[in-house]
Amino acid sequence: MRVLLLGMCPLPTENETHTLGPGKRTWQFAKPLLHDGHRVCLVCSRHLAAYQDRDMDAIEAEEHGNLIYYSVTQRIFGNRKWLQNLHDRFEPDCVIGATVYPSYVGTLLVTRQPIWADLFGHIMAEAQTKSFVFKDDYYISNMWQMERIVLNRADVFSVVSTPQNYATIGELGTQGRLNKATTGYQFLHTIPCAIMDSLDIDRNRKQTVLRGRVWAKDDFVVLWSGGYNTWTDVTTLFNALEMACKVNPRIKFISTGGQIDSHDELTYRHFVNLIQESKYRDRFILKGWIPFNEVPIYWREADLGINIDLFTYEAILGSRNRILDWMQAGLPILTSELCELSYIIKNERLGFTFPPENTEFLADLLIRLSAEPDLLARTAERAREYVYRIYTPQETTRPLRNWVQSPAPAPDRDGNRIDLISGMQKRPARMDHYWASIKNQLKYNGIIGTAKWFSSRYSSSLRKRWYKNKPR
Repeated sequence: MRVLLLGMCPLPTENETHTLGPGKRTWQFAKPLLHDGHRVCLVCSRHLAAYQDRDMDAIEAEEHGNLIYYSVTQRIFGNRKWLQNLHDRFEPDCVIGATVYPSYVGTLLVTRQPIWADLFGHIMAEAQTKSFVFKDDYYISNMWQMERIVLNRADVFSVVSTPQNYATIGELGTQGRLNKATTGYQFLHTIPCAIMDSLDIDRNRKQTVLRGRVWAKDDFVVLWSGGYNTWTDVTTLFNALEMACKVNPRIKFISTGGQIDSHDELTYRHFVNLIQESKYRDRFILKGWIPFNEVPIYWREADLGINIDLFTYEAILGSRNRILDWMQAGLPILTSELCELSYIIKNERLGFTFPPENTEFLADLLIRLSAEPDLLARTAERAREYVYRIYTPQETTRPLRNWVQSPAPAPDRDGNRIDLISGMQKRPARMDHYWASIKNQLKYNGIIGTAKWFSSRYSSSLRKRWYKNKPR
């Protein structure tokens, strides 16, 4: 099959800074499709901050085997004429959007080919957290306009968790997609985040950047890696670390990553300010964004990876790539208990969880775990074996891979949808509905039973109408 795949970059294979979730998700989709032998035209919108120090053309194209890869600026990616021309020349059998914005761009194409839209995280929940951080509800209507178009246009959808699956079913219902034509049709498939099976994460390598250089070899190093988004609970993270540092001087914190330019520049800045005012600031190292292939060096040297979220619907409905990265690397996991993945970790004993926004609980847990190296090692090994079995790109994308073998439009693609706006207006039911009801009554209840049903149903209706209109 010829697949037009729209996504985001940098891809994890590019070794740029700012390798964020959308780029990982894009490669999670692309790699298995290439492995299956499909011809893939991959068009990616660049995350500006990752490429700001490089002199690049607006459109850069390369071809490797069955992959045609276009890395383009955000302006080019949103240029409907340019993308339409590319679509028409490539003549795809299907169109796939990896993450929400590329899916939105894909649904604007003039195409008769089926469209798969990947709703990577619940965008309306993300809009809520962004509105909270930036104190502006503008993001709610702005993101809904994009989401609404995708919900109305795409033929099939993927999400990152079972809770998001249910939330998206509700959204489809608001758009009239749950109608007679689509009854029994599977709109939604859950594709969880995946490990990056090509990443160099050998924990036996001797290279060090922290131990014996900046900190002692027996220090207990807690790590964060990736972007600090609007749902990151930096206040609880800082307060718990500071409380733990008071008790155990061996506890240290290392962070790679930082603010997400053009999306959230406030959360990380707040975290930095908290650290600068702390008397334990020498226990914190903030490396900022570094080349992607250097990040595993810090994973290998850390004792514990921490993911911490505010109690938000985004956290409940979404997932976390960084957790899978650490599990793959054999780094023990500590995460707030919110997303579906965190409950899997808890139930399968793959790591450690804590209630969201509970500073004292988290501080006590950090102190306890800093004295349990054997427990951490056993748990991390169990987690590593688990993700290599369950969360590979090939396994997680099985629904997508099956669909691409024979892509088809949704049953309501050509006008078989209900208009909920006009459908909410009061209008008499169609006569064939009445005849269908009477025929069913006759079939199951006979003539006498049908007469009783008709009498009780419509005599009551007539009495109500008479009572409403009787003279006063």
